[in-house]
Amino acid sequence: MLHKQLRQRAESAYLECATESITDHDNPDHFATKKIVHELHVHQIELEMQNEELRRTGIELEESRARYFDLYDLAPVGFCTVSDLGLILEANLATAKVLGTSRSALVSQALSQFVFNADQDAYYVWRQQVVQSGQPHSCELRLVGSPDAPRWMLLNATATRFVDKKLVLHVVLSDVTERKNTEAALQEAQQHLRNFTLRQQDEFDELRFELARDVHDQLGQTLAAMKLEIDLISKLAPSAASQMHKLIKEGVGSVRDISRALRPVALDLGLAHALRTMATELSMRSDVDITTRLPERFHNLPGQTERALYRIAQEALSNSVTHAQAHKIDISLHIRHDHLALTVSDDGQGFSLNVPSVQRGLGLLGMRERARQLGANISIQSTLGKGTLIQVYLRNASLATEVDSGV
Repeated sequence: MLHKQLRQRAESAYLECATESITDHDNPDHFATKKIVHELHVHQIELEMQNEELRRTGIELEESRARYFDLYDLAPVGFCTVSDLGLILEANLATAKVLGTSRSALVSQALSQFVFNADQDAYYVWRQQVVQSGQPHSCELRLVGSPDAPRWMLLNATATRFVDKKLVLHVVLSDVTERKNTEAALQEAQQHLRNFTLRQQDEFDELRFELARDVHDQLGQTLAAMKLEIDLISKLAPSAASQMHKLIKEGVGSVRDISRALRPVALDLGLAHALRTMATELSMRSDVDITTRLPERFHNLPGQTERALYRIAQEALSNSVTHAQAHKIDISLHIRHDHLALTVSDDGQGFSLNVPSVQRGLGLLGMRERARQLGANISIQSTLGKGTLIQVYLRNASLATEVDSGV
């Protein structure tokens, strides 16, 4: 088809410049000669057109190669083609710079030899995923090549199978070292902040303990002395004394409640005893059925651990009673071998974890932060109309084995 079109174009070009035409009236010998000359001229024009097409195609090819050089070789990220066996077939300048060698030296080299030792398994798994699935996959690992420290690289790869059924991987290498360093610095800063918060919490707990003691000792003694004085004058003004007795009783109760809120005295007898006391008092005040499954005895936990777990349970129970409108709450504490599990569940109205709530969000945030400070894992599950389940899991080699006897 293309040859026919080229022939027609050559014919048209020849007829435009021909001085005479071939006719059937010419002498047969003259006609044959003209026919041959015509064919030669048309063929010559056709060859010239073909040469022009080839020249134009060559120019376009050179321009395409130049664009390829700009897009591939001068790209700011690394490009390389890797065989299904992991050998580098082709690489651009950015890849050569990252790996600290020339492009020619990279050809037929295994990409794995530039992978940091600790990341070899991740590289192998990633390459197998690309080869076996044929789908794009990415991974982050460290490459070693230049004299500098290992660079964190994001590798994105797609697999292509050619006509000869040979599989190759087209890999894009993006340097993410700065992002990784920033993430590491951020994690370190967050850890410093958690440590600072933990120290502040410890100092705050000590302050609360001292304040609770002062409130109990000083204000409590003052109220007790007032009660004795009122007893002395009760015979002179029975009615007024009775009212004052009532106020004193309310004051003593308030002092006790404030002291307990500042520092649960029950913690002095251990976490299980404190949880059991809190559950009993809350059940009496709220008329909610609270079931406890707590160990009768185990070695004491560090004070920081006991306080954090107590506050998590306190927040969970308060949420169940106040917000979830639960009718039944279960709280359990299990300590076996080297791990501890605290669980609080209720049959309340539940909530959606995807719907933000300032009041509930602060409570959940507080529980998560306390668990994080302990190095514990916390799981919060809730379903609308079906209740909430909160679990705290802490691994610690110093934890004692639970004696199975819950009440």
